[in-house]
Amino acid sequence: MRDYPVWQLIHESLERSILVALLTVVDSEGSSPGRQGFKMAVNAKGKLAGSVGGGSMEFDLVEQTKDLLREQVFQTQLLRRLHFEDANAKECSGMICSGNQTVVICPLQNSDKRNVSYFLTRESSKSFFLSPKGIRAIDSNDVQGQYNYQYVSDDRWIYLENLSYRNKLIIFGGGHVSLALTKIMAELDFDITVYDDRDNIDTFENNQLANHKKLIYYTDAEKYVPDCFNTYVVIMTASHVADDIVLEKVIDKKVNYLGMMGSQAKVQELFARLCNRGISEQAIKKVHAPIGIAIKSQTPEEIAISIAAEIIAEKNKLNKSKKNYQLIHD
Repeated sequence: MRDYPVWQLIHESLERSILVALLTVVDSEGSSPGRQGFKMAVNAKGKLAGSVGGGSMEFDLVEQTKDLLREQVFQTQLLRRLHFEDANAKECSGMICSGNQTVVICPLQNSDKRNVSYFLTRESSKSFFLSPKGIRAIDSNDVQGQYNYQYVSDDRWIYLENLSYRNKLIIFGGGHVSLALTKIMAELDFDITVYDDRDNIDTFENNQLANHKKLIYYTDAEKYVPDCFNTYVVIMTASHVADDIVLEKVIDKKVNYLGMMGSQAKVQELFARLCNRGISEQAIKKVHAPIGIAIKSQTPEEIAISIAAEIIAEKNKLNKSKKNYQLIHD
């Protein structure tokens, strides 16, 4: 859990009656170094955890937070930072990477302990809610997507973060590239499932980082792929025949990414067969094949890196949730 050190420092500070504040990037655009969801904790003793983007911008925000804690100002601060040389002096971050980000500084008090405990344990039924009133844990039932920021004015805005949200990677095939890809995607906090139809495959058995592993019949592949926008599917079975079977079964699934490993010649031949069976050209065009970005990869590890990069690119294309939430002030 990326934010665990942040909540841990906040929890420890509150337990020891040390003033502490939470910094959260609630919105970001362009090449902003701090991305939406980044968090940082700063306490009155100068201890830090997490990051909101680094550099001179983060240094200034930390110093501003320390000043608020020293002066015991408990009002939530909404700050915009523009990363341009010609930006307004008040909002200029001192960085020239372009883009912008909005950061909230939220000083916390003993009354926040209960909410902090939810976030520290990543209580699955709760979501992180931030507003001018401070932090709050709310039920996750109606929260879609990972982040939602709505701004009306500096004193009327909300930020929601679904703590139970997790990207899901489904890999058909438990070979060497599958094992290498699992290692990379586990570091990126994906929930990973690996399926194979073969018994006693060392790379499948030795894959200890996959969250789920199962032997299946590839003819039932569609049963194992949910229609879900945060799902990414990779096909890399042991044969082109099995790839063909799996792809035809899952090609109409509503997922954010569907990729298949194979040479250009193999891919074109397989696509032609799918067309002859009545699979639409539109469905075929959404398949990333040959899989991965072009980096002339050769080893399983290099191929896995190229696939991971392509998946990350697709993940980051996802639009922010457009679900409307009522602005709550209680």
